[in-house]
Amino acid sequence: MLDNDQLKINDTEASLVRRIYQLYIRERSMPQVAFILNKEGITTPAGNDWKTQSIQKILSNELYIGQYCVAGYEDYVNEYRIISDDLFDKVTDIRHRFKPEPMDKERKISKSERILSEYRKKTGLDE
Repeated sequence: MLDNDQLKINDTEASLVRRIYQLYIRERSMPQVAFILNKEGITTPAGNDWKTQSIQKILSNELYIGQYCVAGYEDYVNEYRIISDDLFDKVTDIRHRFKPEPMDKERKISKSERILSEYRKKTGLDE
């Protein structure tokens, strides 16, 4: 939250952020964390239902460990920290566990050709 152009920690939101980190470590699923929060009637600060993208933004936001970056200027501000480096690192490791390897060009072409062939068969364009 901004207060006179200074970030100020909202204790309620900080507690929710810590809870989201803990839920993610337990559940290991962003959609599941969103589902739990929605089921409990907890909304985003804007009053909306939680979505996977909202959870992902929170779990990757380095501001919660005090890393501050604006217009290319990076700084560390301990007063902005609401979670430990250890917790942030655990969550980051879990988030990256299923990160797919980039496909090489031949594999991309092969996959595209297979999808196009299946589409043609289903729509009758292959005849």
